[in-house]
Amino acid sequence: MPSCTAHNQDFGKFDEKFRVYLQARESSSDALNEFKTTTLRGLNRPRSQGLVKSLASNSVPVTVGGQRTLAFKVNPHEQNLYFEKIIRGLYFHLYQRPLSGSVASISEDFIDPNFDYAGLREFTKQIFSDPNLTKEAEVANPDIFRYKYFRTEIEGREAFAIKILFYKGVEVVGFSRPNV
Repeated sequence: MPSCTAHNQDFGKFDEKFRVYLQARESSSDALNEFKTTTLRGLNRPRSQGLVKSLASNSVPVTVGGQRTLAFKVNPHEQNLYFEKIIRGLYFHLYQRPLSGSVASISEDFIDPNFDYAGLREFTKQIFSDPNLTKEAEVANPDIFRYKYFRTEIEGREAFAIKILFYKGVEVVGFSRPNV
C-alpha cells in the first residue's frame, strides 16, 4: 500500500513488537518455531535492545495451567494502529484503492477488560459463518496467515469487515466505518 518513508519506519517498530506478541501466544507449532528461530535471533541483535527493554518492562509473570510464564501488557492504541495497518493494506490489495473512514480492531487474544467479547462473538459469527456474505482469501501460507472479509455499500456508504487468523489461533476482527 502506498505510504511515506516515515510511516513505514514508524510501523516497523510495531511490526517487530507485534511479531513477538503473536508468536509468543504459541497458538501453533509454526508460531513457536518462528519465535524460537527467527524472532529470538532478531531480539538478540544489539539494535534490538530498546525493543527487548520495552517488552520486558511491559510484561508480568503469570501462572497458566500450573506453568509460570509472562503476559505482555499491550497498549490498546498501538494494537489498533498495528492491525489497522494490516486491515488497510489487505483492503488495498483486494480493491486497489485506499480504505476510507475509520478502522477499529479487537481480539480476545489482546484483552481489553472493558469490551463485550461475547457480543462481538455473536455479531461476527452471523457475518463470518455465512458463505453468501463473506469471501475467504487465497493466501500463500494459511497456517501462518489467513482471512475472510465482507464488504457492502448502502446508499453510497461502504462497510468493510475482516476476520484475520494468525498462526491458526490468534484471531483479530476489524471493521471500517465510513466518515460521517
